[in-house]
Amino acid sequence: MANEADGTVNVTLQSTTKSKESVRYFGTYPGKLSTGTNQVTLPKMFKKAVEEGDEGHLMLLPRPGVAFWQLYTKKALNQLIEDTKVNPKFQEKNIGKTMASTIAKTAIPVEYDTQGRFVVGKEFAAKLKGENNDVIFESGHTHIKLWTANDYNAEQAKLKALEESAEMQQAMADVLDN
Repeated sequence: MANEADGTVNVTLQSTTKSKESVRYFGTYPGKLSTGTNQVTLPKMFKKAVEEGDEGHLMLLPRPGVAFWQLYTKKALNQLIEDTKVNPKFQEKNIGKTMASTIAKTAIPVEYDTQGRFVVGKEFAAKLKGENNDVIFESGHTHIKLWTANDYNAEQAKLKALEESAEMQQAMADVLDN
């Protein structure tokens, strides 16, 4: 567009680079914890999603009192923190800001090697209770849930009854048949 008053021309160019979609995870994958090093290997599909995305490295979020820990990309975790701060449900007594602060200070950057191995720490290893070293990586769509296999299997048993209920069957049909 020309500006006749000063003789300048403004030109707007469209970007030739596509903005990347948010990182999303799909599927459930088994893994093993190495007892000597407390390492697990990030499933190949999850590793690929992180590396192809543009959201930064993974962050491990321990969940005290909850059966699983969560893995977020740095961008997704930052969004969770910001959403928590401004959530109207948490405005009273600044609970949102306190929760956001707690999330930020407990998150652990994940540094995995070329094969996807990373350390989970003693607290998660202790959750295995010496029974076995099996873990489960479960998609949470925007994040990954890391479970001990025993906790995951117990949760799946609870969910099975709900999934088989007539109400859930109808809800699934309503969503998938449209």
